Amino acid sequence: MAATAVDDPEAIFARAREVWSARTDPAFITCGVRVRYEHAGRIFDDWYQDSYRAADARLAVAALPQPEDAKRLGGVVFSIFGAKVFDTNPDAEPVVLAPPQVPPNDAFGIAPPPTPVPAPPIAPVPKPSASPLREIGFVVQRERAYRIELVGVETLRYGDAYHLKLTPLRDPEVNRLRELWIAKVGAATLRAVVAGLFNGPPYGSVSWTIDYVPIEGRYYVQQIRAMAPLHFSQATAVDARFDFVDYRFPDTIPDYVFTEAREFKSS
Repeated sequence: MAATAVDDPEAIFARAREVWSARTDPAFITCGVRVRYEHAGRIFDDWYQDSYRAADARLAVAALPQPEDAKRLGGVVFSIFGAKVFDTNPDAEPVVLAPPQVPPNDAFGIAPPPTPVPAPPIAPVPKPSASPLREIGFVVQRERAYRIELVGVETLRYGDAYHLKLTPLRDPEVNRLRELWIAKVGAATLRAVVAGLFNGPPYGSVSWTIDYVPIEGRYYVQQIRAMAPLHFSQATAVDARFDFVDYRFPDTIPDYVFTEAREFKSS
């Protein structure tokens, strides 16, 4: 029997894209991010603050100093050709994970990234000398990037969700989505699995699970967790994860915070 609109995986995915594309975020968003991993039975944490400006889709990431920094950052590192072979500080972190350069509203390719608001022109744009041709219609073409299958319906923390499996039809290193959990009511994305994070190894060599949390009627990134160990040249980070906490929506953030920030690019 043919699938109905209710259980058609293509329709479910299309609805999820519509929900992402239709959302309007507050002007400013801040959150704390804990970067954690395990190594040799020990847990290592680093803290950052992410600041996001919706007007031009800018993300600023600032490291937050910790009381134990003087202890763990002391000592001398001996290395050969860039690879650490010895550290005089037994409390030093074996590796330092990448900063959380992930916007709190990242769709991870489910929908196009937010479009920055263009700056107003310096001078008025001159009017054309001749009447333009009348527009009678337009065509939008979107090439399918995935083959989408409906695995079933599962109950997650924030409700029942359609579980979709996605297989890239081209450019698997660009089209990284592999699984999605889309809320049955409202079509919000509750969870996703992506093949690789950031660019390059070891982050791009493993799959990651992304969980979202509802805050003030919108879903934001709650956790990004590696599904396999991260193998660095000097050590292996086990159960690496980025935990997004303490979301706030201030009325404004000073411009200097975003001076060195980058424009949002899809992960």
